[in-house]
Amino acid sequence: MKHILLVFSDLNESEFISTNLHESAYEITCVSNLTQATEAIHNTVPDLIVINDSTPDNETLKFIIMHEKLNIKSLLITDQKNINLFSTLAVQGQNFVTTHFRPKLLLSMIRAIMNEEILDWAV
Repeated sequence: MKHILLVFSDLNESEFISTNLHESAYEITCVSNLTQATEAIHNTVPDLIVINDSTPDNETLKFIIMHEKLNIKSLLITDQKNINLFSTLAVQGQNFVTTHFRPKLLLSMIRAIMNEEILDWAV
């Protein structure tokens, strides 16, 4: 079973996403910060890490890069200015989505990443 680690500070968002992904037969672990995420990864290595962080810092970037080296995919939910910054700094193959996302869009994006589908949202 594929495993997803959700790093959300908002419990309601985490619960909604977790419930919907669990129904799609994914194993889900929910934590509220990067310290807990690091501990969770030591217990079970996920296939995907979803981080909801509107104000990411260098620690977030280091966390993403470190786990990308372990071939763990990540999805960062943040505001537009941070997406522009992180997309130039971060390593190739990472995914970003802006805050104030529609939950169904996020769920579709997570499923596409897990199924290794090509993401092309251009209309």
